[in-house]
Amino acid sequence: MKFGKKRTFLLIFSLIFIAIAGCSRKEETATKNQPQSLESTKQVDFLNIRHIPENPGDKNRFFYSDNGAWYGFALPPENEESFIGGFVGPYLIDRKEWISRQLLKLVVWDAFSGKRVRLKLSNESYPPGYLEQKLEIDSLMINLALWFATDKTAFLRTELKNTSHSFKAIILGLEGSVFSKNATPQVGDERIEIKLKNGGKFIIKPMEGSLYTTDYFVDGNSYLIKKRRMNMLPNLRFLNFFIISYVENENQWQREKAENRVMFHQPEKMFVENKKRWKNYAEKIFSSGAIWASNGEYQRIAMKSLITLMTNYRSAKGALKHSGIIPSAAVTYFGGFWAWDSWKHAAALASIDGKMAEKQIYAMFDFQNEAGMIPDCVFPDAKKNNWRNTKPPLAAWAVWQIFGATKDTSFVKSLYPKLLKYHRWWYKFRDHDGNGLCEYGSTDGTKQAALWESGMDNAVRFDDAKMVKNGDANWSLTQESVDLNSYLFAEKNYLAQMAELLGKNEEAKNIRAEAEDLKQKIQSMMFNEETGYFYDIDLNTKQIIPVQGAEGWIPLWAKVATAEQAGAVKNVLADTNKFATFVPFPTVARDNEKFSLDYWRGPVWLDQAYFAVRGLKNYGYNALADKFTQQIFGHLQGLADPKMPIFENYDPLTGKGLNAPHFSWSAAHLLMLLMDK
Repeated sequence: MKFGKKRTFLLIFSLIFIAIAGCSRKEETATKNQPQSLESTKQVDFLNIRHIPENPGDKNRFFYSDNGAWYGFALPPENEESFIGGFVGPYLIDRKEWISRQLLKLVVWDAFSGKRVRLKLSNESYPPGYLEQKLEIDSLMINLALWFATDKTAFLRTELKNTSHSFKAIILGLEGSVFSKNATPQVGDERIEIKLKNGGKFIIKPMEGSLYTTDYFVDGNSYLIKKRRMNMLPNLRFLNFFIISYVENENQWQREKAENRVMFHQPEKMFVENKKRWKNYAEKIFSSGAIWASNGEYQRIAMKSLITLMTNYRSAKGALKHSGIIPSAAVTYFGGFWAWDSWKHAAALASIDGKMAEKQIYAMFDFQNEAGMIPDCVFPDAKKNNWRNTKPPLAAWAVWQIFGATKDTSFVKSLYPKLLKYHRWWYKFRDHDGNGLCEYGSTDGTKQAALWESGMDNAVRFDDAKMVKNGDANWSLTQESVDLNSYLFAEKNYLAQMAELLGKNEEAKNIRAEAEDLKQKIQSMMFNEETGYFYDIDLNTKQIIPVQGAEGWIPLWAKVATAEQAGAVKNVLADTNKFATFVPFPTVARDNEKFSLDYWRGPVWLDQAYFAVRGLKNYGYNALADKFTQQIFGHLQGLADPKMPIFENYDPLTGKGLNAPHFSWSAAHLLMLLMDK
């Protein structure tokens, strides 16, 4: 074996420990009480991320990530002795592959005998914001914590304490190996570098400035970092930090160091700030005043939802100029930002982290074209962006939710002209007969893209729809959709409020007049008195398309229905043969002959369930809305179980999770339900 040697350091810091904790279990029925104290309640894992990848392409696994990092780590399964002292991974989200089973593992030698010491695990957990292992070696206590300080850099914090009355001397090190196919370790300048096959690298090194020497070794696909002897007096406590950075090149690494000097010189301060950040997130949820937010059972659901969102949060990269949340990092085909997903994520984040919510909005409007269109989805590689369709117009709602939380008028001012331009785009390119009622459509004339534009990719209501051409790169479905026009009505009201905020009173007056005209059309043309429900209508005949689906309760969310119409819709929603199923609000009525578990043809989607609950509350049906909300919390399979992820959608008859796991907008709407937003 041939080895290279370098020199670096060890720093000593005092330890400040702030516990971010879970909540003790309470009765399932929500009760109005004081929010739980995070410090005083029992610490638990909120989400299971325990697994070991068998190969680089091991898919559909979740992990811990934070601060928008494009990589993450997991915990090993319980009783995996060979993994004691380290964590699983990392997984590269942008490349959709694991580069290692375990890249970071603490190694300890007895300084007197030179023998490696066997580490004993006393506890391993995933508190909000970091991974943790607590280890024991005779009277030596070791606490490991792995956390992300930035989107590129994580720290492995090692706290050591000699709890005996005698002197101890140890040698500390770090080791790991990679899947040799796509990564190669090598000794760099006082560091280990993991070179990646198609560019990019990991840098692993102790902190700079130590008086201690450090040796670096590489053998095949393995590396070893070995520090010099540490003399530990009785009751003496040491802090040691290893840096793990994922960068595209050396220039990016140098920028990372230059832009984050405090982080690299005061990592303990950054660790404490990281824990405070997560504590603040939790307390904003728990103190929201909602009856659900102060109940321990639901607080665990809230933390699970928040962790899901934050793990799916990605920083700006490539063509993406702002950070945002992807639908699910556990699924390989979700590697970018989707339009109406982004609006929903931003609305949920508004009262938790307003700046993060603002960036999510900008991330999509960065791509707005001259006509005003927002693409369906965008990626780091702009060639993958989908311009065949857009998504339902919920951006103004999200922006107004953010303003309600932050009171940031400058944010509204920067977005208002873009929102208005997007709003006008619908009437220019998606109103085939110019009657003020819009249709979903596409830029390429395909029905599939038009269905994607609705967000309801295979909804029963579109089975018989055809395509009509409006103009160049401008097509519509042959039906005017009630949800689309309700969203546009709500958008007009939000735009009017923004205009008033910005002193554009005449413009606000005109927009409100448009809203009143649209309201009359929706109320008179899209509501059926006989069945007491709202429907899409045929573009040519203006007759209803007799499918009762989720689109029919959106007028209640948008506040476009009359009180009498809302009462009739409420009765339909309360019908156990239609929408009051075991998990309420399937996307098509239970008694429809085409009802199934095929994506938008029956499963419960939590965004639509949220719209139904908010719609009922808009018209004073609070008790029924709360009953449905409690059924959602109580009947979704595994929702309070950390071993089960939050799914894309759910079986309305059994509560079983369906399709993509660790799904962001499901988590977002659970948070909004829990906070009664």
